[in-house]
Amino acid sequence: MAQNSVVMGSFFLLAALGLPVLPGGRGGLSILLSPSGAYLLWWLVGPLLVSWWCQFYGLPQRNWQLLLVTWLSTVVLIDLGGAVVLSLVFRVPWIASLSSSLVFLVGDTMKAIVATAMVVALKRTRVMKWT
Repeated sequence: MAQNSVVMGSFFLLAALGLPVLPGGRGGLSILLSPSGAYLLWWLVGPLLVSWWCQFYGLPQRNWQLLLVTWLSTVVLIDLGGAVVLSLVFRVPWIASLSSSLVFLVGDTMKAIVATAMVVALKRTRVMKWT
């Protein structure tokens, strides 16, 4: 869990310093403090929640369980959490912030499926320790 914190913290530090590590080759503190930064903030929380889940409950043994944990912890949390922060901090109407998150739901779900498939493949090749 601490490794995820270091990786994501380093990522956000590089982004804040202006390196183009964010989507679209963007970077800088102004991006992190913008309305899209509301979603980026949850990028810190999603991976930590997956790690916490796996440490507390163990890594799911069935692929669909791993996908469900990944999807709930990243896609739903990031999209819903970002919409809430966007609405509260930037005073965007609730319906507008939630509907803007729906646009990303399909793409984010596909990324969660690919990430889960990669973990399962690494498990099969025994490259990744699976406890």
